[in-house]
Amino acid sequence: MNIDTRSRRAGKCFKDKVVFAHGEKMVTIRVNVCVSEAAGKIRSAHKALIESEKALKGEPLNGELQEQYGGAVLNVFAAVLGTDGVTQALDVYGNDVGDFVRDVKRYVFGRAIPKICKLDEKRFRKENGSGLWRWRNA
Repeated sequence: MNIDTRSRRAGKCFKDKVVFAHGEKMVTIRVNVCVSEAAGKIRSAHKALIESEKALKGEPLNGELQEQYGGAVLNVFAAVLGTDGVTQALDVYGNDVGDFVRDVKRYVFGRAIPKICKLDEKRFRKENGSGLWRWRNA
């Protein structure tokens, strides 16, 4: 029996398999995200997305701000799917960016991030014990 001690120290991992299909092309991406590492990446990428969205609302015709916003969206996707996963999905959708964003966003924000947050909350409670719960809810 082989026990991987790195994964035990790192905490829980979110593992999933997602299929993106567009036209005749299809790709299966295996998602394997260590929750303790991914939670920080997702938070920082989401914060950058919110900041770039606010800036874009102020000047919607600014091309540089539009590119920053697009990069921030891809960074959030990459925090969950990995850079290779985003590249594979982009290859499937080709020039149809609207469908790409719609489908990947539906998976990332609708399935992956809620499950990662739930696993992160469980990890936090386990590390800090039940005493925190009593004080917080007193």
